[in-house]
Amino acid sequence: MEATTVVELNEMLLQVAAGSRTAFERYYQSTVDRCLALATSVLGSGLWAEDCVAETYVSVWRTAPTFDPNRSSALSWLLLICRNRAIDRLRRERFQVPLSPTDDSSTSEPVGEVRFGDFIAIDRLRAGLLQLSAAQRRVIDLGYFQGLSQAEIADHTGWPLGTVKSHMRRSLNLLRQSLGDAEGQRHVG
Repeated sequence: MEATTVVELNEMLLQVAAGSRTAFERYYQSTVDRCLALATSVLGSGLWAEDCVAETYVSVWRTAPTFDPNRSSALSWLLLICRNRAIDRLRRERFQVPLSPTDDSSTSEPVGEVRFGDFIAIDRLRAGLLQLSAAQRRVIDLGYFQGLSQAEIADHTGWPLGTVKSHMRRSLNLLRQSLGDAEGQRHVG
């Protein structure tokens, strides 16, 4: 991402909402690397991530008038759209059923299997997140689900960078303990 401030990105997106193609191009150039990094972290590298980014920017163009800079920054808004698109793609592919016994999954994009252990892991993570304070959950959400750096989280929340780092470290330690405790309980029985 180019060195562009939150205010500049917000202004660009407001211009996009007014129909400015030039602003859209500048917004795209300023944010595409971050968007692709998030899509790749969710979907892996390759065509799925690139398709997700393309779908994200089409959605940005269509829904820019709904952007409200009082509710979120232009980058957070974009990354939320990207994250949702990526998760939707995973869900579509994960639950896709082969059409015939001759369908060979090795010739197409990989399709994940839903296993009981996946649901258990998700429940453990959810329980761990509920043990965190609201501030700690917000830092995890912004950092891991929206793809913001710690400095961007500090800008977004107005908190000092040291506070963000402390919340992140404590949150990850608590989640590790929670997941570790749950894993230990599973193997004890």
